[in-house]
Amino acid sequence: MAKKPGDMVSGASALDWFDEHPGQFSIFGSSKGQSWQVEADTPRVLASAQKIHVFAALLELARLDPELFQTTVRIEELRRHHLPGTDTGAYERALLAGGISLEADGTRSVTVSQLATQMLYYSSNAAADALADLIQRRDLELMLTSSLPPRMRQQFLVAFDARPDGPRALASAERRGMLTYQNTTRYLSELMTRVLVMREYSPGKDAVRFLPYLAGQGERGIRGKRGQLPGFRAGVLVRRTTDGAPVVGAYAITDESFGVVGDRTSRAVEAAAMGLAAGLIDSPVLQRGAVLEGEVGAWQREIDKA
Repeated sequence: MAKKPGDMVSGASALDWFDEHPGQFSIFGSSKGQSWQVEADTPRVLASAQKIHVFAALLELARLDPELFQTTVRIEELRRHHLPGTDTGAYERALLAGGISLEADGTRSVTVSQLATQMLYYSSNAAADALADLIQRRDLELMLTSSLPPRMRQQFLVAFDARPDGPRALASAERRGMLTYQNTTRYLSELMTRVLVMREYSPGKDAVRFLPYLAGQGERGIRGKRGQLPGFRAGVLVRRTTDGAPVVGAYAITDESFGVVGDRTSRAVEAAAMGLAAGLIDSPVLQRGAVLEGEVGAWQREIDKA
């Protein structure tokens, strides 16, 4: 018998959800050249977890512009991107947490570093859109290094290249095919791997500090970016094992009973999904993979040596 909302509160019973809802979740995780996944290439609703894409692009840009994170954006520009009622008050909370009045003079400025914090810690959609605009105004072809795998380079260009004759101008069917991969847990995990590889270009050479804790605290805590919409939960994460090795993962789950505010069931199921992606929980639903191949595998090895 299917469990009703609120019935599953323990870790064991939360794992039952994955047996009872095949096809409603995707998991991907990797560490030390090994991977585990289920439907990692199936497009899912990722909600605000996709904001890691903007952050990864910022780090690529900062490679060429060391002052990028100190660049300023006017409050009036931020307000232009704000759509009231679309981010459950994240825009307002982010400004107030930064000591900025909601009635502040529009000519006042915030730094890119502050906007990145607003986007990742508070999940401000306005901050994410303002940063995406900034990225689109730069020379993306110059920004994207040759070390990027062709597929990821293509994803960045489709997402941020605003040229009239750029990838965004492709026929809808072709562009839709390109965008499909952006909506997978495998791609979210690849982006987080790229964030770790490019960490030296962030303030203090510590990109991970921009990511809020999803579980735990300190050296062994799980950091990352969550996203939620009614019926959907998603996240991308990174943690360190006891021997210091990084674990990168992502999850996406869907259940029409999940509201926009988490009930006990959705919180328990999401915690289990996070544990699966982070390699902290094992389950027969996971398919253990061979050593990662290609350049993504090379990034993983580079991180493992850090």
